[in-house]
Amino acid sequence: MRIYRFYAWLRMNLLDYFYAAAVEAHETGVPMMRALPLAFPGDATVADCDDEYLLGPDLLVAPVHTGTLSRTVRFPAGRWTDFWTGEVITGPCQREADAPLDRIPLYLRAGALLLVHLNGALRWGASMTGNRIGTVVATSPADGEFKLNLDDALDRRYLLIYGTTVSAVMVNGRDLPRLRDAEIAACPPGWYEDGCRTIVRLPAGRARAVAIAGAVSRG
Repeated sequence: MRIYRFYAWLRMNLLDYFYAAAVEAHETGVPMMRALPLAFPGDATVADCDDEYLLGPDLLVAPVHTGTLSRTVRFPAGRWTDFWTGEVITGPCQREADAPLDRIPLYLRAGALLLVHLNGALRWGASMTGNRIGTVVATSPADGEFKLNLDDALDRRYLLIYGTTVSAVMVNGRDLPRLRDAEIAACPPGWYEDGCRTIVRLPAGRARAVAIAGAVSRG
């Protein structure tokens, strides 16, 4: 039941992302679950891959169909961030991934921008009953500066950055402070590290333009 509850809530965390993928499927015919040869035509690493898929535009899923606790994952060209650990992997390549019973190998594409809801502690797969916080999840692009336009996410209070060791955050042209431990509970605008991710609490109002300075994490 514990694992079922986690993934049931994870689905609810990602519901806005799934909805956007469903709208795209309706408008373009591109399916929500995309075979890798369809999503990455011409990429020899995944040309015959039939046991992984792209879920929407930004999530690479590698299900486990046997009783093993690991599996080989084939990564298309580009940069991929492990959803669970924050490790950054550069494809095309193959890697052995841990796959305990409670963890499906899952990866964020470079340049991903996901609109999600999380609980008050900003944890995945946890109950959001009575406490749903609008959040944006982002990874740095494969090329160019790490800049985000949040015109379509003005109701979101937090930004979670994966795959980047952050050194500075600027919102609407102004630097946000890096928060000390004693300041985090008070929830002022600012940013801080939390395990494999950086949490940015956006200022109230229209936090449209966000720029992140930092380096790609290497696991």
